[in-house]
Amino acid sequence: MANPSLSAIISKHELVGIGVGKTGGENVGLLADSIDAAGAPIYTFERSSHETEMSDWLRDSHAEVVLVYTFNFKIAQSCLAIPKYGFYNFHPGALPEERGSPLFWAIRNRQRSFALTIHKMTEHLDCGPIYEREHCRLDDSTTFGEALEHLGTISRKFTIRLLYELEKRKGHLRLSDQNAAMARFYRNPKRADIVVDWRRQTAEQVQALTNACNPFCEGAIAIIDGRETRILEASPIMLEQSIQGKASGVPLPQVEGDLCIVCLDNTVLRIDVLCDSGGYYSGRKWLSHRYRRE
Repeated sequence: MANPSLSAIISKHELVGIGVGKTGGENVGLLADSIDAAGAPIYTFERSSHETEMSDWLRDSHAEVVLVYTFNFKIAQSCLAIPKYGFYNFHPGALPEERGSPLFWAIRNRQRSFALTIHKMTEHLDCGPIYEREHCRLDDSTTFGEALEHLGTISRKFTIRLLYELEKRKGHLRLSDQNAAMARFYRNPKRADIVVDWRRQTAEQVQALTNACNPFCEGAIAIIDGRETRILEASPIMLEQSIQGKASGVPLPQVEGDLCIVCLDNTVLRIDVLCDSGGYYSGRKWLSHRYRRE
């Protein structure tokens, strides 16, 4: 989500450094081209020791404002107080209604819209006053990764505007306090949340779970014919032939070569892309390999 905004910062403002949490370091590779263009140093922080290290970095760099895009742990209050204009967080979710990690749940629960909220950070997670927020549309095919890309486009627009107004108004922005009575916190999903239950989920619900797990979680976990797989793309379909009495979670006799599974309420899911211990496959290829391996 940060890449479009990073490019905007480089082109219009002075970038004094980039900070990442240690467990989020793998994301630096996604920003490699932009980072090379900036020539800015990269700092990696440990959760346990970040307060001292980040404080030293902020003072040495004389950063006036810090923009945060999906940082992977809570930043100490002592750090937040150092930059002249503070820290601003680009939060995937509508605040205060969607604090925490709501994007997975929004897609899994088939919400029709999602939001990016920019707020000034305080010692309390996702609770600071709001600068701006904007909604985007979700549909039945939107994946976690696609939603983040769209939020990245929105974040670029607001990054440019925020930096301009901070400079013009000397940090005195019009911010709106959050209504704590409307707040709801969304936790990170656990393994049980990303497992397909063929008997209790319709084809539409499995598709939504699959989208929420792609590429986040590397796909929805599903047992197909006794094998653990990860589903990355799937679509509900209508069949002309009757499927009454067919067991849930078992591949139907080949439907024009497609890998099709019966779900709750006799709905049918066509699996288009999945992976298992052998690699990544189209549904058709996985189905043909299944019979070859038996």
